[in-house]
This record gives sequence, C-alpha cells and structure tokens, in this order.
Amino acid sequence: MNKKPIRILHIVSVMNLAGIESFLMNIYREIDRSKIQFDFLVTREEVGFYDKEILSLGGNIHNIPHVKKIGLKNFKKNVDVFFQENNQYSIVHCHMNTWAGFFLPIAKKNKIPIRIAHSHIADFKINSNNIFQFLYKKYNSLFIKRNSTHFFACSEKAGDWLFGEKNREVQIINNSIDAIKFSFNENIANKLRKEFGISKDTFVIGNIGRFNVQKNHIFLIDIFKEVFLKKPDTILCLVGEGELQAEIIAKVEKEGLSAHVKFLGVRSDINKLMMMFDTFLFPSLFEGFGIVALEAQAAGLKTIASDVLPIEVKITDYISFISLNQSPEFWASEVLKYSNGYNRRNTYNEILNAGFDIKNNSRKLEEFYSNCIY
Repeated sequence: MNKKPIRILHIVSVMNLAGIESFLMNIYREIDRSKIQFDFLVTREEVGFYDKEILSLGGNIHNIPHVKKIGLKNFKKNVDVFFQENNQYSIVHCHMNTWAGFFLPIAKKNKIPIRIAHSHIADFKINSNNIFQFLYKKYNSLFIKRNSTHFFACSEKAGDWLFGEKNREVQIINNSIDAIKFSFNENIANKLRKEFGISKDTFVIGNIGRFNVQKNHIFLIDIFKEVFLKKPDTILCLVGEGELQAEIIAKVEKEGLSAHVKFLGVRSDINKLMMMFDTFLFPSLFEGFGIVALEAQAAGLKTIASDVLPIEVKITDYISFISLNQSPEFWASEVLKYSNGYNRRNTYNEILNAGFDIKNNSRKLEEFYSNCIY
C-alpha cells in the first residue's frame, strides 16, 4: 500500500515572484512530490503569482485576511482556528522571519510536533516609518526559541540576526537555483533585446526586486543618472512591483530619464532577462542572502552590489561589493567599467560546487522532512 505524501505547511505572506517565494518554488518543482507535498498558509487574500502553478503541482493554498485589515486580535484568532480545523500537518515551516514568534506558539498550542523558523533577512533598518513595526517584530522574536524545534537560515548573517550569534543549532539552507537555466546564451539575449526595442550596442543595466525601502531604488536611480551623464546610450531595466513604484516612476520623470528607464513589471523569464543585461546593479540596504545576485552570477553577469550582502553570495568573480557610504558617482564609475563588454563564461560548475544548485539541495530538504516523520 502506497503511503500518502507528507504535507508540509509553509507560512508566507503571499506567493508572488520574490526571493523567498522563488526559492520555495525552486524546491517544490524538484522534490519527489509522491513523498513530499507543499501547502501554503498565506497571510493575504490576494491571488499570488505562483498560485496557479502550486495548484497544478498538487499543493493547497489557505488564505487568511491580512493583520492590517482585521486587527491583531482577530488575526491571531483566525490562525488559531485554522490550525484547529487543519490538524493534518506534522511540520510547519515559517518563512516570515520574526513573525515566527507569532505563528509557531499557536502551532505548538495546537500540538504540531515539528515547527521550523526560517530566517531570510538580516540587518532590518529602522526609520521613523517602521519603528512600531520593528519593535513588534522584535517582541515576536522573543518567542521563537521556546516554540521552534528547528532553526533555519539562508546565511550565517541571517541566522545571527534572528536567532542570536550564540545559537549554534541553526542550519544553513542555501538559497538554491536551477543554475543551468541561467547559462548565458547570446541568441536569447539578442532576441529579447529586439522584443524590447533595445539595440545590440546599447549598455543595459538591470535590477530585479520589489519596490520597497529594502531594495533602495532611490539610490539606484541616482547611480543610473550618473551613468547616463557619462554614457547616454544606456538603458535601465527595473523588474518588479511594489508599494514605492509610483514614487520611483515620479523620480525618474523628475530627473528626465523616462526614455531610458524601462519598468518591466513582474516577469517569469528572469533567467533570460539576466542574459539580456550587461550589468546587474543591486544596492540593497539589507539582505539575508540576495538570491538574484546568485542568479546574475549564474548568467555570467557582472554584478555591483552593496556590501551588506553576506559573503556566502560571492560564488564567482563576477560580483563585487561597494559600501553604501560611497557616492552615486563612485558607484557609476564601477558600473561603467563593464560598459565596453567582457567575457561571459559558463559558471554552472562553480554554482554546483559551491552547493547552490537546486537539485542537490532539494534532495537534502526532502530527506530532512522525511526523517522528521519516519
């Protein structure tokens, strides 16, 4: 008699095209779904980018209204009711950083034996707009250790940030990718440029990320302005959506750069876009890992990133780091070093040997889940 697959409940905000969600989908596509199945508890009512694919792979999506919509008391009640009514789960895997201190005590109360807290971020920056959010998240973090059975992180830096430097129980789970898909293909790059109306000789800078404070788009536009002043035949492609998108569009218009900045929205062909770009610009304010920087290297793409990224993301010599204290002019001078072309080699073996290819890491996570149950 065949055993039913183990169903893992992943807790996320919404399954849109972003770093954590893309990592989960990379794993989900590769695991043996006759043995392991993924379900998702989503803290939004909106339809996510990956929802249709999740359902096609045999997964379930459970939506609860966002905490801002119904208030914290009702939000907590909804989560509790969910676990009471869905007692089939033996493993809960929370990807919401300090919010693990909110969800996992409720999972423990409802007798779920395996409760995983997974840190995907580091160095959350405090400002006047998010001070109360930060303090509440720090409050949540107090409940993580006593209510989690396992601690995961995408890097040592992310582990130290959420669980403390003295926690030696943290397992590093590499943010893996299907590296072979990103191997540079000049024909694909030229075809995509033609679709976007970009000539072969135009210098193309790319950035992929949600339009939020973390991704630092304001500074990115300042850098691009300096690049453009020195090399007018340059295009900036911004991939993603988010709450600050209108503000960034307004800044681009104010700087007179609208004809040279393309807002591409959410895309499913990230691997091909990486081939089209000449340089990848990634000046984030903080990152737990920065999976797009790994994808860029897999495409043999020169990547200029802020030095807040963990050292684990440096797999090849295609990436270099710059302090955010440096001026936009300094950043622009580094970007322009690659404006006349360079050799883009196949980096697949480097990604594979460093332990960041999806196939090997999917098997490891599959074994972990199975060993928890059997």
